[in-house]
Amino acid sequence: MDAIVEAALKKWPHVPHCYGWLALDARGDWYMRDEHCQRSGPFPRIKGSRIEHDKLLAFIGRNYGCDERGAWFFQNGPQRVYV
Repeated sequence: MDAIVEAALKKWPHVPHCYGWLALDARGDWYMRDEHCQRSGPFPRIKGSRIEHDKLLAFIGRNYGCDERGAWFFQNGPQRVYV
């Protein structure tokens, strides 16, 4: 995990988790799913916007993990974004 992410977790330890906004397809492509997209249908039927920015993809990869329940998430600063 990036040092900046660890520092944000210490500074803001009680940020609510986020669900439904980030998805990963079977090919390894990441997608952002805004509120409209989420209302339009489930993933992968309605995928959302494919993330193509190299540095953002690298940041997600470095801060991607699995919790004690086996659920996968991206630690985006102090906020845990479940996939």
